[in-house]
Amino acid sequence: MPRMSADNPTPQKQTVLQKILGYRPDFLIVLIVLAVVAAVIVPLRGQGAEIGNWVVTIAIAFLFFLYGARLHPREALEGLMHWRLHLLIVAFTFAIFPLVGGALRPLS
Repeated sequence: MPRMSADNPTPQKQTVLQKILGYRPDFLIVLIVLAVVAAVIVPLRGQGAEIGNWVVTIAIAFLFFLYGARLHPREALEGLMHWRLHLLIVAFTFAIFPLVGGALRPLS
């Protein structure tokens, strides 16, 4: 959508460079990218890897909890109404993917 300036009430088109420079990524995405960069630079080994696994597990659980906590209960109930989609996802996760993986195992 064209932007309007205070001096000129007529809409102005943004250039591609203005759009790129005006883009602000989500803070969570920035943190995820920083975590990946840190893992590449300083990989954990030995006892540190075991502790790191626990920290990652707790952080992911906390992230899902916080995401669910900010979700309005009505929205959560509306999401449950899509039971066919949920059933399809569960079927692929616990039936189709394991069967395909088992079928492809002799190839490795």
